[in-house]
Amino acid sequence: MLACQGMTNSKKPLKKRLSGRVSHDNQPEKGNWFVRFDFWVIPNSILNDFRVPLRDFADRFEKAKRKRRVIHTKTRPDEILEGLDEDMQWLARWQTEKYNAQPKWHLRNLHGLPSDRGGDVLQEFRQLAKAAAESFDWQTADFFPGMNWREHGWKRISYESIGDLISERKVFFPPQVTLDIVGSREKQVELFRRAAERDPRAVARLWHLFPNPINMQAAIRHLFSGNARQARVPTIPSLTEVAGEYARVAVNDPESGEADVARKNIEVLVSRGAALGADKSAGRPRVGWHEEIIQEVYRMSYCLCSQICEVSEFLDSRVGDEGQRAELLGKLYGSLTNDLGKCLDDLQEAETSTVACDVAGKFLNISASKISQVFHKSKRTAEPLR
Repeated sequence: MLACQGMTNSKKPLKKRLSGRVSHDNQPEKGNWFVRFDFWVIPNSILNDFRVPLRDFADRFEKAKRKRRVIHTKTRPDEILEGLDEDMQWLARWQTEKYNAQPKWHLRNLHGLPSDRGGDVLQEFRQLAKAAAESFDWQTADFFPGMNWREHGWKRISYESIGDLISERKVFFPPQVTLDIVGSREKQVELFRRAAERDPRAVARLWHLFPNPINMQAAIRHLFSGNARQARVPTIPSLTEVAGEYARVAVNDPESGEADVARKNIEVLVSRGAALGADKSAGRPRVGWHEEIIQEVYRMSYCLCSQICEVSEFLDSRVGDEGQRAELLGKLYGSLTNDLGKCLDDLQEAETSTVACDVAGKFLNISASKISQVFHKSKRTAEPLR
């Protein structure tokens, strides 16, 4: 059984982008046993107890928003910046209040559910939890440190939503933040200089960090300024361009020394070590993800593991046959265990934080121990695992 242990909030949460709103979905998504309001998922059996609090919150928020628009009349630049900061704090307070106002409940404690339809109940819950994950902006969860996501996060998470966030971050994560992975500014400039000179290791590293050409150009604009930019970094060649040059040399005169060098350069260009920034003289390569992304993925992975714990406990209390329980759990989370290379029994016997590191590590292609190390590296920003 997964041990559903809580973890302490980070003392200095990392800044994330804001969704810019406190959303209210006035059109609930209803099922036979659950209903979804925006990122809230509530069992029908306790719904009546929370209709009034949800409606009251929405009314209070709209009134407060109208009042804030009336008083928001600052015009000077310093006043505008101050006003934006106040807006962020105001939004954080309301978003946190809405998040924490949702009911606390557990699958294992639900009553009035058909004993012979446990699989159908869980399938419906999972569908609504996936929709809630799409409605909730996971990147704000740690920006608002008062949010009790460890208590409620399992109700709005899916395996797919973690992959979606990573794909989004690959494209939209600020290039200047991605550059931090390389190291100092001097190392960043040197990497671009080598890539411009067709160094296969540098070319592979840059295109791994910036697979989107738009982000590549944004990184260049950020790193190099003024007229010197064009002279210092004329062009970053594409992977196919560099590979084609080496291939032509290798086949034009296959017996020459230049051909041997070209073949070795092709091997470097497509090697895992080059993409990840491995350097034998410098020890292990730096983690290929910014710490903010690692924390986001770990947080989501922890909530997913907590969800598996909830589902497993529900099945233990409702389905007597062990084989049937294993079959239902496999239908719900088979893709997770297949991707992890672990069976469900292994997941059920491990600590929640341990499994979360495994899940996050699989998504990010780094070791679970490295993820744990990231969280323990600094007492100011780390989120300790226990």
